[in-house]
Amino acid sequence: MTRHDAFDQIIIIVILIAGVLVGIQTYDLPKKTTASLNVVDNVILFVFTIECILKIIAEGRRPWKYFFDHWNKFDFLIVRCEFTINFIVFLYNILILLRNNINIFK
Repeated sequence: MTRHDAFDQIIIIVILIAGVLVGIQTYDLPKKTTASLNVVDNVILFVFTIECILKIIAEGRRPWKYFFDHWNKFDFLIVRCEFTINFIVFLYNILILLRNNINIFK
């Protein structure tokens, strides 16, 4: 399945959409638009995550072979970095929430 032309074409379309989103996000946008684009970003991250998982599963009993391909290493690095960034933003928002709640109780 991961070596099928349709699979590759879907991934290429998602890559193109992601590129367009990066370009759009360089402009000052209303908060509603930014929120919508964040949802699309998360959908794209989900698609790329599924791509990595499917390719690893496709290697069967030798999942480490996924990392023999340099493009797979690059894809995995991008997905991992995006999850790390999302986690850091999540922690930052929690700290802001805690700070605001602590100020209420003072």
